[in-house]
Amino acid sequence: MKRLSALCQLSGALALFVAALTCLLQPINAAAATVAQETDLRDDRYVDANVIAHLKLGTTVDIVKSEAGWVCITFAHKTGWVRANMLSGSGATAAGAATVEGGRSASGNIVATSSIRSMPRTTRHALIIGVGSYADAALTPLSGVQYDIASARSMAVAMSIPEHNMHVLRDQDASKDGIARAISALNEQVRAGDRVFVYFSGYGTQVPEQVGTASTSNCADAFVASDSRAVSSTELAAWLSPIMDKADKLMFFYDAGMSAAQVPTGSKSKFLASMAGACAQTDKTVGSDFFAHALRQGALAQNLVQIAAARHEEMVPDDEKNGGITTQAWRDCMAGDARDLDHSGAISMDEIAVCTQQKLQAWQHPGTLLQHVVVSGNQALIPGWFKGAAVAAPSLAAAGSAGKALDDILWQRDARHQVSVRLDSALLNIDKDALHFSVNSSHAGYLYIILLGSDGQSFYMLFPNDVDQNNAIKAGQTVFLPRQSWTVTAQGPAGIDKMLVVVTDAPRAFASIGSARSGPFLTALTDSEGRANLQWLLGTAMYQASALCAHDGKTDAVVQAALSQCSDAFGATLVEIVEQK
Repeated sequence: MKRLSALCQLSGALALFVAALTCLLQPINAAAATVAQETDLRDDRYVDANVIAHLKLGTTVDIVKSEAGWVCITFAHKTGWVRANMLSGSGATAAGAATVEGGRSASGNIVATSSIRSMPRTTRHALIIGVGSYADAALTPLSGVQYDIASARSMAVAMSIPEHNMHVLRDQDASKDGIARAISALNEQVRAGDRVFVYFSGYGTQVPEQVGTASTSNCADAFVASDSRAVSSTELAAWLSPIMDKADKLMFFYDAGMSAAQVPTGSKSKFLASMAGACAQTDKTVGSDFFAHALRQGALAQNLVQIAAARHEEMVPDDEKNGGITTQAWRDCMAGDARDLDHSGAISMDEIAVCTQQKLQAWQHPGTLLQHVVVSGNQALIPGWFKGAAVAAPSLAAAGSAGKALDDILWQRDARHQVSVRLDSALLNIDKDALHFSVNSSHAGYLYIILLGSDGQSFYMLFPNDVDQNNAIKAGQTVFLPRQSWTVTAQGPAGIDKMLVVVTDAPRAFASIGSARSGPFLTALTDSEGRANLQWLLGTAMYQASALCAHDGKTDAVVQAALSQCSDAFGATLVEIVEQK
């Protein structure tokens, strides 16, 4: 739904008047609150709305009303909007019931699960490579590549990648050396815990696999650069290895055919056959793909996803008017056509792949071979927040869906971040035994513990809680819980509790999970909204909406150090506790 574009043009007194008007359309019910984090006062409830004033830590403000994750406040004779999680105090707590985001978070963003919106995140990057014309005239131009580039941009937006972090190489710029330089530049920009999306559209082939400077009898998938030189999957994995060593997740999507032996006759196939050499003479050996070579370079399968437009033996035709059909299908599935099949509250790579394959089957023409999209690596990765999840998920928790939400969160962890839990006992007697355990983390960060009760009806934020907020943990430190100020006793019903233990790089804004409580513990229902909100909160750094994390790509040392607080990365483990009578 669009709002008046003229509002973006307003400034000065008129902008203040509009802000006041949108805030005061309903009766005033003011309550005091305190600014818990430095933030900006805006003229509307969007992260890209005009800034009216800057609010410093500790500033006292008056809350007028709350709406969809935002709070309308008055301050120094100014009226405007701030995010609810930027405030503390009794007034802020009272506003907590309306803290799930709704509406639009920023211009051009994709609608997300349960009305949560995706915001551009400086911690995410894209390198989009499209080669439609080649130095060698033997290669027929690929007219559809220009549309693939546009589609890849749409995918990047859906994955919360800001425009200034999208880098596009097209045609003559996408030479072999140009691709290598672009990856090197990307490595300079990517920080530990960031996410990276790499897309390629153009010709593919197979070439003899290199070990050092020597060729072997094996074959490797390769991508044809604009100067008609092959970039083997071995080389690509080596170039991307420094990025994979530090990125939380790397997603590589290629819309290119890799069968050098079975391409149709014609000038372009003769050229590719010449490039492929011995690999074009037989179809009994399938070349190793990028995913296989990345694992050999030390990448972790948990942190890597490869999306191939087709199987090795299948053709990948060029649609001159719309681009690759797999790219089109994947883009549309990310834009809202995919469905949350397991009702976990989010849409995974696997669920996007199911949607994509259904579209490929619907688009198949009589007499043509069907393409099959192939996803390797972490198929449970959630690349972004899409509106399809809200459509498919029922209002009440489907059987097992709350557990699926915790499983989804676990699959988003950075595999390098090891979190271990030791239970004093995994078997608790109802109304008698108390829970005791310890947590150790390989990385420093912030500890969060979520319990799904044996009845499957509610999530409980066990830690931090109202009486114990000290959730910082050092690398290698063992934290023993509960502390003396709080206890957790088995209360039934008989069954299995699932306890998710998460250590995040940066703090999370769990006050925005809502105001419901069970004793000192925040609680959330396991309905579709609760599942989606829990996943979004754990995967989103508290300061993502702040000016710090919305910087324009500056790389000075001060900014780089501060941006560690913008990381969405985390480590996690899931343990089960049995309650018995």
